Amino acid sequence: MSFNIESDRYLRAHDAFIRLRNPCRSPWQEVQDRVRGAEVEEFMVSMPAKEDLKSKKIPHVRSLEFENGMITLSLDVGESELENKVPDRIISLIEDKIAAQSFGGKAEHWNPCGKARSER
Repeated sequence: MSFNIESDRYLRAHDAFIRLRNPCRSPWQEVQDRVRGAEVEEFMVSMPAKEDLKSKKIPHVRSLEFENGMITLSLDVGESELENKVPDRIISLIEDKIAAQSFGGKAEHWNPCGKARSER
């Protein structure tokens, strides 16, 4: 069985994948008909950005391209990474890296939460 999933911010592709996979693993089905595993051939993420990333070393990212104000990522993830929501973590990491490089200061002065150290 093969299928493509396109998603938006309200239902992520990896969550849709898990929702589709779970009914296929029902215990009341015959043993021959159960899905024993899944393989992810390609996982692409596109997100808007004003500029390209300076640091392109990100875990689980096969390739990273910047074109026409969009960053396109090709992720190297499997079933267990999708269950552990690795794509969400990578997207958050990229958003943080974009914010940090636009700030332009030293890393120790950059505060993503907007709170001073004494307030934490």
